[in-house]
Amino acid sequence: MAAEAVDRHARERPEKVAIHSVRANGEVQSLTFADISRSSSQFADGLRQKGVGRGDRVFVYLDRRSELFISIIGIAKLGAVACPLFSALGPEAVKDRLHDGAPSAIITSAYLFERIFPVLKDTSPAPVVVCVGDNCPANTVPYARLLDSGSPDFRTEDMRPDEPYIIHYTSGSTGKPKGVVLPHRAMLQQLSGAKYV
Repeated sequence: MAAEAVDRHARERPEKVAIHSVRANGEVQSLTFADISRSSSQFADGLRQKGVGRGDRVFVYLDRRSELFISIIGIAKLGAVACPLFSALGPEAVKDRLHDGAPSAIITSAYLFERIFPVLKDTSPAPVVVCVGDNCPANTVPYARLLDSGSPDFRTEDMRPDEPYIIHYTSGSTGKPKGVVLPHRAMLQQLSGAKYV
């Protein structure tokens, strides 16, 4: 999925803008396919160095920002399974998903980490926590440092179409939230849904 959705475009048209991200302060950040390809490869390799591997689950608990998309693409490159969590979820909702999903790593921000820290103390084995932005707690890995440690030449894992790439959790409004596993081939269906719905 990552090779076709990002890396191919980075080779064919590296300077084409792929994402415009507007920060809360109004600042606009534009990332090209080359930027995303390089950063997501560094992210994947940085996670690999922290012990995360193919098939491991990685929760992404972030507001919508460029690091969210880079993280999910990097997770796919690694062959791990991304589990995005809505940033409005509170500690109990995250706890249910953590216990069900047993992540090897969590990507979050300082303020969201504070929200789930009490839950993480009861999680075993403890996941690697990568913190995006400033004011990261000492017991987390700063996102920028993880990227700096990773190689931009990381080789994307070859994945079969039936292997999982993402788990979306149901809302939990009628009971415990359930993880819905989507394989790599589901990207085509998601593209169609995004284009026509």
